[in-house]
Amino acid sequence: MIPDLFFDCEDLTQINSLVKELWEKHPQYTETDIRRAIKDCCDKLKGTPTKEEFFECVSGSIRWINM
Repeated sequence: MIPDLFFDCEDLTQINSLVKELWEKHPQYTETDIRRAIKDCCDKLKGTPTKEEFFECVSGSIRWINM
């Protein structure tokens, strides 16, 4: 198990939690859009990024969806 400081792209619990959090903050995006942004960041950020780094990546990626 990876310490709570980092985001683990293999951990479905972390992924689902982030999807829920982002969907509540950004209801204009679909769950599919959010999951796509998460997958993009998992592909971009190799290894185990910090949760802060990962959240920044996803937040940036999601802004470009449907533009």
